Amino acid sequence: SLLENTCSNGNSLLMKKNILCDMVEVKPIRGDRTEERLPGETSAANRQSTSQEKILGSRSASNGVKLLKEVLAKMVSKSEPDQKLVSDAYEFAKSAHEPHQRYSGEPYFVHTAEVGYQLAHAGMDAPAIAAGLLHDTIEDAGATDEVIRARFGEEVLGLVDGVTKLGTLRYQGLERHAESLRKLFAATAKDIRVLIIKLMDRLHNAQTLS
Repeated sequence: SLLENTCSNGNSLLMKKNILCDMVEVKPIRGDRTEERLPGETSAANRQSTSQEKILGSRSASNGVKLLKEVLAKMVSKSEPDQKLVSDAYEFAKSAHEPHQRYSGEPYFVHTAEVGYQLAHAGMDAPAIAAGLLHDTIEDAGATDEVIRARFGEEVLGLVDGVTKLGTLRYQGLERHAESLRKLFAATAKDIRVLIIKLMDRLHNAQTLS
């Protein structure tokens, strides 16, 4: 290249050429082609490889699951008891759903973690977020009412139980439809948070339909 020839024939304008030659590092790549870059500057190929490694590393680290720190960061309440309640519910649900997968093949906990995250993002309180994380542990993971009550309290159990009952509603015929609506209104009359948790559950299911 012109720059390479200039550096090799450094008799005229010696000082300027030496400064220029010292500043530029010429590296041979792929036969006769050369790549010129400043000292310490990485090549385009290395930059692309590093970028790809960071992306893949980020994806593999979380496996698509909302991390606990992401859920906690979205919570309105930063009090230690509320953060601990949600943290305990997150870890409990993660362990309970560990062997389960969704139809897509991804870990089932992706769904429950997303429900908890969306509830936190919507400004719901700690018991509602915890119940969102736990909403399938009784029906699908074999957890009992006694365990949920002992670990998370009566309030969270009531929310989880309400969401579980809403999931059993089926609209088959006019009479059953009316009965289902009656049960829906009865459940939400006790605590509107039950309906909000169920809506977040259905919303994420709808978003991930393939």
